Amino acid sequence: MAQVPPTTQPTASSSKSTILLGSLDICSLQEQEVYLQEACKEQEHADREKEQAHVLREQESELAKQEECKKYKNRYVPTPTGLFLHAHSSFPLNMREAEEEAPNLDDDILTLVCSEMGPVFQSTAVTKAKDCKVPDEANHRMLRTMKQVE
Repeated sequence: MAQVPPTTQPTASSSKSTILLGSLDICSLQEQEVYLQEACKEQEHADREKEQAHVLREQESELAKQEECKKYKNRYVPTPTGLFLHAHSSFPLNMREAEEEAPNLDDDILTLVCSEMGPVFQSTAVTKAKDCKVPDEANHRMLRTMKQVE
C-alpha cells in the first residue's frame, strides 16, 4: 500500500485539523494512531515476507550445491598436501633415485608399457627382460610433489 505524506488543512466546520491521506479523512488522534499502527504492522509483515523469501532462496541454493557436490563428488574432494610433504621429508631419495627405482613385482603381474603401437599390457617378466623401467604409481606422485616443492 502506497503511503501518501499527510497534509494538514483547516476546515471551516470545526476548529480541529483534518489529515488527508489519499482518499482517507482522519479526524481524531485515535484514528491517526490506529492508521499508523496498521501501517507499521503492514510494513513489518512485508519485511518478514522479504526475509523469509531470502532465507528460502539461500536454502534452495544450498540444497542445489549439495546435490551438485553429491553428483560430482570426485570434483569436490580436497587433495591432501600435508601427507605428501611429510612423505617427502621422511624419504632420503632424490629425484634421480626415485626415477631409476623399479618396483618389486611378481612375474605374473601385467604391466602397462608404451610401445610403438600404443599402450600394451605385458607381464612383468617380459618387461624386466627387455630392461624396461616399470614406474611405480607412488613414485610418480612423489616425483610430482617433489617438483612442486622445489
